[in-house]
Amino acid sequence: MFQYALRLLFLSLLLACGPAMADNVDSLRQFYARTTTLQSAFSQEVFDEKGKVTERMSGQLWLSRPDSFRWEYRQPYEQVIVNDGKRLWMYDVDLDQVTVRAAEQALAGAPVWLLNGGPALDEQFSLQDEGQKDGLNWVRMIPKSEEGDFRLARMGLSQGLPQVLELTDALGQRTVITFQDMSHNLVIPAERFRFTPPKGVEVVEG
Repeated sequence: MFQYALRLLFLSLLLACGPAMADNVDSLRQFYARTTTLQSAFSQEVFDEKGKVTERMSGQLWLSRPDSFRWEYRQPYEQVIVNDGKRLWMYDVDLDQVTVRAAEQALAGAPVWLLNGGPALDEQFSLQDEGQKDGLNWVRMIPKSEEGDFRLARMGLSQGLPQVLELTDALGQRTVITFQDMSHNLVIPAERFRFTPPKGVEVVEG
């Protein structure tokens, strides 16, 4: 009788958890399927393998699927990163230097594709539901290829939109990006994803 009761309890837990476990992964897939543009403020913290904060940054981002984005770091230094679909521009304001590379080569395996879309989600990652924590619905994303910049990603969503993105690299360094005032599917001018080096700035071909 006791073993029967245990089996019933276990079955009831499976039935209770099953739909919820599928919901988080489905929510992430739906985000990719329905999002054409995205804009948000963000803050970024980098932790070493011991959990110590080594860097804090903040700024603004804009995305236009499938292959355009603009990240502007404003604190503690200014840096602009623009992908126009063909070339990736990196403008370091303090160094007065612009580096430009072919986008496909520069972004292979880069974590920015976790927001921008890139190749099909399930083709690139093994997705695992991590349930709810701190008011967010979490999905673990393990890259199927070992050629990228990170070994593990976790996405925390609220109302179907990303709120936190955590990235862990092979050395155990963790980057946490928190999004604020995110909106999606608004009209973003195409000029936002174009970049012209300022006059007098050194341009380096990568």
